[in-house]
Amino acid sequence: MSRLRTGFSLIEMMAVVLFTGIVLVATVDFYLDLAASSRSATDLTRTARRGVALLDKVARDLETAYLVQRPEETDPFEHPWIFVAETRASDHGSDHLRFSRRGRTARLDDAHESDLEVVAYSLVASEDRDDAFDLVRWSSPRLPDGLDRTYPVPGDEGAFILAHDIGAFGVRFLDEEGAWHDHWDSSQLLESSELPAAAEISIAVLDENFDPEFSADFDPQFPPELLSRVVALPMRPIDLSEILAAEEDDDEDPECVTVGECRALNPELFDGIDPDAFPVDINSLLNSCWNESAAEVQPHLSGPVQGCEDAEDE
Repeated sequence: MSRLRTGFSLIEMMAVVLFTGIVLVATVDFYLDLAASSRSATDLTRTARRGVALLDKVARDLETAYLVQRPEETDPFEHPWIFVAETRASDHGSDHLRFSRRGRTARLDDAHESDLEVVAYSLVASEDRDDAFDLVRWSSPRLPDGLDRTYPVPGDEGAFILAHDIGAFGVRFLDEEGAWHDHWDSSQLLESSELPAAAEISIAVLDENFDPEFSADFDPQFPPELLSRVVALPMRPIDLSEILAAEEDDDEDPECVTVGECRALNPELFDGIDPDAFPVDINSLLNSCWNESAAEVQPHLSGPVQGCEDAEDE
């Protein structure tokens, strides 16, 4: 008579344990790879967002660049309005810029502040990473007394590090003839006091949390993604000499004496007007020139006006 089996053999139990272990190891390895990929994708997205935000900031400054032309009789070293960009360490154009712009937000709501400011950018070596730079931005609401071609460094008053972990930064400039330049100097050009027609901003941002000492996949020769944007500089240089000459011409034109001013000089004459007999509402003529309205108003006054005869004769 054969015996009935009532359990599993040791070999069967060991086979089940081995198979379960293999499945668990594969599952854990899959989830670890998935988590690493997700973390890497998140880091890339964060880095790309930082790059786009930096492009936006530099683009806004350049789009509002403002330049007053230097009069011929002015010493170049006494003219504070410049647009200067120099190349020092970048392969993508100028990495040091200094210019004036419009659009500064007033700090005091109840004070009349100019929206002008002087802005400067500089790319400096990072103190934390050998393969990275820091992008420094400086600004001041006051123009210097004369020509100033200095660039900010961390620690200067009004300067701050706009971004750490910069892999590359540079700006190229398009002139009115359609040619691109790696640098620009409004005080040294053959035709001085010029602004670029457009600028191409390039920037590469490194992963701020990346540590090559703990990454087996680190490749120091692999370049970060380079983001670029072309922006137009719509404001053209302002010729103050031409503007002041036009204002002087306007000042030479005689200003008319208005009906309202004549009324203030001759209140007793105007107070005596009979509203029913006057064909036009006197209030509608207050801002009109007296010499143009005298024919309508004078017949209804009890006497000649005083103080408006010169404007009437003109």
